[in-house]
Amino acid sequence: MAIRTETIAQVAVVRWSRAQDWLTLLLLGSAVVVVMRSVEVARWVPAPSLSLTAALGVLAGFLAVRLPWKTWQGHLLASVAGALVVYMQSSTLADGGTFLARLGELNARLVAWWTALLDNDISTDTIPFAFILTGLAWAAGYLGSWAIFRRGNVWLAVLPSAFGLLMNLTYLPEKYYFHLFPFLLATMLLMVRLHSVQQTVHLARQGIGHPRSLRILWLVAGLVFSSLIVGSVFLLPPNHARNEALVVFWNASRRPVEWFQGEFGRLFSAVGGKLALSTRRFSSAFPILPTKPAGTEPVFSGSVSYPAYWKVRAYTTYNSGGWTTDDTVIEPALSQPPLLDDFGDPGQGEISYQVTVSSSTPYMYIPSPNNSWVSVTAQVERHDAASASADALTIRPKKRLEPGDSYTGSFPSPFYPESLLRATGQEYPQWVKDSYLGLPTSLPQRIRTLALRLTQDAANPYDKAAAIEKYLRSNYKYGTVTSLQGFNEDRVDHFLFQSKVGHSDHFASAMAVMLRAVGVPARLVSGFGPGVADEEGTAFTVTEGDQHSWTEAYMPQVGWIEFEPSPIYPLRPRQAGDLAGFGAGLIGISSGDALPEEPGLNNNLEESDPGGGRLPGGEGLRPFPLILRVSPWSSGGVFLMALMAMWVAGLMWVWRRFFLHLPRPEMAFARMHRMARLLVVEPPRGHTPMEFGTALATAIPESKEDILFICDAFCRARYGNAKLAEQDGLGLRLAWNRVRKALMRYTLN
Repeated sequence: MAIRTETIAQVAVVRWSRAQDWLTLLLLGSAVVVVMRSVEVARWVPAPSLSLTAALGVLAGFLAVRLPWKTWQGHLLASVAGALVVYMQSSTLADGGTFLARLGELNARLVAWWTALLDNDISTDTIPFAFILTGLAWAAGYLGSWAIFRRGNVWLAVLPSAFGLLMNLTYLPEKYYFHLFPFLLATMLLMVRLHSVQQTVHLARQGIGHPRSLRILWLVAGLVFSSLIVGSVFLLPPNHARNEALVVFWNASRRPVEWFQGEFGRLFSAVGGKLALSTRRFSSAFPILPTKPAGTEPVFSGSVSYPAYWKVRAYTTYNSGGWTTDDTVIEPALSQPPLLDDFGDPGQGEISYQVTVSSSTPYMYIPSPNNSWVSVTAQVERHDAASASADALTIRPKKRLEPGDSYTGSFPSPFYPESLLRATGQEYPQWVKDSYLGLPTSLPQRIRTLALRLTQDAANPYDKAAAIEKYLRSNYKYGTVTSLQGFNEDRVDHFLFQSKVGHSDHFASAMAVMLRAVGVPARLVSGFGPGVADEEGTAFTVTEGDQHSWTEAYMPQVGWIEFEPSPIYPLRPRQAGDLAGFGAGLIGISSGDALPEEPGLNNNLEESDPGGGRLPGGEGLRPFPLILRVSPWSSGGVFLMALMAMWVAGLMWVWRRFFLHLPRPEMAFARMHRMARLLVVEPPRGHTPMEFGTALATAIPESKEDILFICDAFCRARYGNAKLAEQDGLGLRLAWNRVRKALMRYTLN
C-alpha cells in the first residue's frame, strides 16, 4: 500500500512539474476570455461575468486532465462543478433576498421559459438567455482545456470559440471588431506553443540535443511573426468590394437557419439588437420589443397608384409577449394574371403594382391585405379552413429574391364606403371565429373593461373599430424607445396603463386585442409603411426604418379592412376620392424623419457613434490613424516607421539567434537537423548523427564536407566530451553558413 501511495505521489509530482503547461494554459485562457469579453461588452442581456466563468472552465479542464482520474470521472466531476458555477452565477440576476430565494426564482423562470418553448409561446425573459450564455462560457473553457491537455488538438480547442466570436461579431457594428485581433494573436501563439512542445519532444525521442530555451525561442519567434501578421491585417484599409458569387453563396447558406432565427426571436425576444434584423421581424413569431428597428438601408422600391402599406405577414395568436402564427398550410400562389377590364384604376376593379428588391429576402412585399396574383412562383400561407384569397397570412417566393429581382402583381380595390362597412353585420365565417377571436386567459381584465367602455355606444363592428382607433390616436404618444416591462408582464397592458408611450407594434397590438375583447375578429399585420414617394406619388422607396405594424379587422362580405391606430400616420382612406389629400399626408414619413424620444424612458439602444468610421455614412469604428496619414513626416508616419523598424529588428534577432549564432556544436547540428526537416526531407527515425549527415550530403553533394564536419564535431562534443578549439569553432560557423545557404538554394530550386 505504501508503494502504491508513493507511486501516485511521484506521478502527481511529474504531472504538476510541467512548467510549460502553465504558459499554454495562460494562452488558451486568454483566447477564450477575449471571446467572452466580446459578448459581455455587446450587452445583449444583463448577464453575470462570462469571462470569469470561462476562466474557471479552463482551469477545471486542466485539473480534470492533470489529476489521476479516469476520463469519465473527470467529465462527471467537471459537469457537476460547472452546473454549480452556472447556477450560482445566474442566481445573481434573479430577485430575492437570500441565495435560496434567488435560486427558486431562477428555477421558476427557467421552467416558464421551457413551457413557452413547448407551447409555441413568446418568452420575454432575459434570464434564460443569460443562463445559456453562462453555460456556454463554462463549456467553451472546459472543452478547450481538455482538448489541449488531453488530446493535444489545438483546432478542437479554438474552433468553437472562433465560431462563437464570429457569430457574435456578425450581429454587431464594426466598432466591436477589434476583439478579433487579440483572439487571433492568442490562438496563433497557442499553436506555436503546442508545435514547439511537440518538436522538442520529437527531438528528445530522436536523441538530438537541444537547448532548454528552445521553446521560449519558438514562442518569441511566434510572437514576432504573429504580431506582424495581425498588425498588418489591422492596418489594412477597409475594402467594401462586393463579390456577387460570394453573396449568392452566403444567402443560400442562410436558408437552413432561417427557421432557427425565427425560433430564437420567439424564445429570446428580449435580447437587445445592435443591427436591423428584418428577417427576424417577419418570422412566425412577432415579439413586441421596447425599441423600434431603425435604419436607412433600402429594402425595396415599389410602384403603385396610391400610398399603400406593404404587407409582409399577418399574425393570429396573441400572448403576453407578442404574436405567433399557428396551424397553417402552404399552397401555391396564383401566378397568372386575371382577366381585367379596368386594370390599374384605384377606384374599381384590380390595382396593379411592381416591386424591385434592394436586398436579399425570403419574403414578398404586397400592398394589400389580399392579393390576386404575382408574376413569380410563390407560396401562400393560410389557415386550413380558409381560402388563400380571404386569409393570406404571407406570400413567400419559391426561390429567394436577390437584389435587383422584380415582380408584378395585382389586388382587388381596398376602398369601401363607410356606409357599406357599417352594414356588413356580424355573421363571421367559422374559420374567422376560430382563428381571430382568441385571447390568452392571462389577459388582465382591465383591458377588456376599457374596450367595452370605449365601444358601448357603437352599434356595429366598424364603429367599434373606429372608436378604439380614435382613442389610441388621441390619448397615447408615439415613441421609438419605450420603457422596459417585467419578464412576465403583458405588453398591451403595460402600454395602455403604465407607459402610455409606444411605437407601431404597441398601437397595433392594443387595437387588435381590444377588438377581440369586444367580439370583433382582428389581427396584427407587420410590414412597411408607404416609404418616400417620388414627385408623381406612384413610386416609393422603402427602407429599414419604414418597418411598421397596423391592425386589420374582418368585415363579413368584405374581408380584411386596414386601420391605423398609430398617430404619426394619417387614417386609412375609405374611398378612392380621399386619395388626393391622403398622399400628401404620407410623403415624407420615413426612416429619415427621426421622432423625438420621450424623456425619462429607459433607453437600451446602442450608445451613439462619434462618426468617421469605416462603414457608409461614417459609422463604425474609426480607422487606425496610420491609414489616414500618408506623409512619412506626420506623427502616424513616424510611428509606422518606428513600428516597422522594431519588427525588422525582431526578425533579424530571431534569424541570428536561430540560424547564425552557434555557441556549441550541438546547436549547429540541431539547427541543421531542423532546417533539413523543414526544407529538404524528413530524416528517418533511428539514424545516427553520421548516418543523417551522409543522407543529407547525398541530397546536397556540394556541401558534403561541411555537413560531415558539423556531424563529426557534434559527435565528438556530445559523446566524447571533447572541447572545441577556437580554430574549429570558426570553421564550424563558416561551415554552417555554407550549409545554410546550400539548403536555401536547394529549396528554391
